[in-house]
Amino acid sequence: MELEEMAKELFRYTTAFQRGPRRKMNEISQGEMAMLLYLIQTDEATTPTALSNCFHLSTARVTNILNGLECKGYVERTRDEKDRRRVIVRGTEAGRDYAAARYRDAIEDLTHLLTALGEEDAREYLRLMKRISTMLEEEGVTPCPFLQAASPTPEG
Repeated sequence: MELEEMAKELFRYTTAFQRGPRRKMNEISQGEMAMLLYLIQTDEATTPTALSNCFHLSTARVTNILNGLECKGYVERTRDEKDRRRVIVRGTEAGRDYAAARYRDAIEDLTHLLTALGEEDAREYLRLMKRISTMLEEEGVTPCPFLQAASPTPEG
């Protein structure tokens, strides 16, 4: 099989894989989930501009994501007491609970998939994913900030 055909096949499988574990996250977009996880993981007040820089998104896109999260009750925006022009963003308890529940769902789904693969294939799959991740980092592709921590659960 040619490498280009292999790449097409990998793309097809990767796309299907991304839809599988995310199936329980229908009520929240991928961008919203990424930003929510970041806010929950860092557990620090931040600004829309900082989020824009962190995620390499326009401030307009960050505003849209935050609007969606705020409507769902997962984040809150307040004015900085020292500089009233500055907006501060924080995850809420509801956001923390939601992120923790979706994380548990995803881990459950992935555990099921790895169990179906069998221990040997699961270990080989993980070894290859680590290798690919390392290669991407060496090329300057940085992992999502929220993936650095173990889990989005309140207890860490």
